[in-house]
Amino acid sequence: FQVLRLLGKGGMALVYQVLDLITYEHVALKIIRPDCLTNPMARACLVNELTLSRKLRHPEVVAVYDVRRDDLQLYFTMEYIDGTTLLDRLKRHGSMSLPQAIRVMRSLCSALEHAHETMVHCDVSLENIMIGQDGVKLLDFGIARLLSEQSATATAARALTPRYAAPEQVAGTPGTAALDVYQLGVLLY
Repeated sequence: FQVLRLLGKGGMALVYQVLDLITYEHVALKIIRPDCLTNPMARACLVNELTLSRKLRHPEVVAVYDVRRDDLQLYFTMEYIDGTTLLDRLKRHGSMSLPQAIRVMRSLCSALEHAHETMVHCDVSLENIMIGQDGVKLLDFGIARLLSEQSATATAARALTPRYAAPEQVAGTPGTAALDVYQLGVLLY
């Protein structure tokens, strides 16, 4: 990969825009911080994100392409979105018009309807939505859980974005797809 620029820093990883020197495509490269590989909670979130994200194929969900690990590093490539998070967009431009907000919500509802066939996202927030040239994309399935799971994990309870949390998340009980719908309502508000 040829690193082009840093796109963002999260609690567990750095994300870069890179040029894949084999395919000559721009992709996002998420490099996991080495200290997170030894942290059981962080490691569980990362494995969860990789496992669940790779199962989803939808135009409004960021695609995860490849996962690699060498001696000291874990990284994966994802679809590169030429855009910004919804949070950054709102900070720069203020509130959206009603038609704009409806377009964003329709895209998110479509992405979540697809995801809800098998899983609950659990962290629908302004930071986990990208607005790009090609539309809206939902990302970061780090604390998502399969609908077949019977319990919420301690990892998910500690990692959620508090201002979007549904009451059942805060209580640590397993949620259904309604949890994501609640978060969409908070986000729309």
